[in-house]
Amino acid sequence: MIPVILVRYGEISLKSKATIRRMIRHLTNNIKIALSRADIAFDNISYRNSRVIVYTEQAKEGAKIIAQRVPGVVSTSSAFLSKTSYADIQQTLNQVLVSSFFENTKTFAIRVNRVGTHDFSSREMTLWLADQVYQIATSFNCSLGVDLDHPDLKVSVDIRRDNTFLFFDKVAGVGGLPMGTQEDAIAIIRGFYEDYVAATAVMKRGVILKIIVFAEYPAFLSNKEENERALEYLNLLQPRQPTIIFAPEKRTTEQEWGIYIRDTVVNELQMYGARGVSIFSSDSREWLDSFPPSLSIYEPLFALDLDEIIYPFSFFNLKW
Repeated sequence: MIPVILVRYGEISLKSKATIRRMIRHLTNNIKIALSRADIAFDNISYRNSRVIVYTEQAKEGAKIIAQRVPGVVSTSSAFLSKTSYADIQQTLNQVLVSSFFENTKTFAIRVNRVGTHDFSSREMTLWLADQVYQIATSFNCSLGVDLDHPDLKVSVDIRRDNTFLFFDKVAGVGGLPMGTQEDAIAIIRGFYEDYVAATAVMKRGVILKIIVFAEYPAFLSNKEENERALEYLNLLQPRQPTIIFAPEKRTTEQEWGIYIRDTVVNELQMYGARGVSIFSSDSREWLDSFPPSLSIYEPLFALDLDEIIYPFSFFNLKW
């Protein structure tokens, strides 16, 4: 029995083989950075059978960190790795399913996902696992019933050829593509909630951002505490050391702000070498239209529904 983090990705798998290999390298590196920043020790990270596997004794804590902070990850699970054989899986079950699993537990369900050729079917494995779990529960004087819809205990196995992963829950991930797989860009932050969502949406497309914060903008000043927390969130997503520029000057009218924002961004673009700008656009677009025509303007909120706009900040319980 080996404790691991099982990392699942989605959109990456739709790419060509060469692109998948390149994106997996970025994803693996970003996972290493996120775990190191969170002081989660790990022995190794490998890629096999369309899964990224992190070998760590801190699997439960690490699974949550990876899901919350690494774009490209669809979900994670704190899991236990064994060989794909009845004997090895049985041994893992006996080691993992201790008495605490059956406290206040009345129902259970088995979930089996299988890839590869084996001497058993998914149905046969499901029935066998159900019998094993029932026997273990009985040894702890617990009588279990089956509830496939809302079980108290859900035992899942992901069988991928010679390797079997046993786990009990999933942590939803950020999704998207690994950061660093696309060209860099600049994010304009004026203090609107949507500024951060737009930046997050662009980051989920694989873009690493340089963030320009107009901290004297009225929207930023009116909700300074939440803005600072939102900036911390963007920092946690960045695989590189975050680059944040605080534009220090203040303007009076929206037109003056537009000119100041444009000039600041254009200057930073020349120094940074980025080719795009992430922005949430207000009703006034005159200053936005004054950017150089060769510059790519990313306005991702046009393509998002309300749930997708709210979702990026749900992990940190930000209240706007």
